[in-house]
Amino acid sequence: MGKIEDYKIGNSTLKIYSRLPYRLECKFEELIFEMRRNMVGKPTDFD
Repeated sequence: MGKIEDYKIGNSTLKIYSRLPYRLECKFEELIFEMRRNMVGKPTDFD
């Protein structure tokens, strides 16, 4: 089972399917989103 959670990044909202029970992968996903909030530029730019 799982649920859809809304993550707000900048002006856009992402709908992420989150698995329950709350697993380590979900914690890792949250960590990535927290890190992304403080970054500038596009997440696909690796230059």
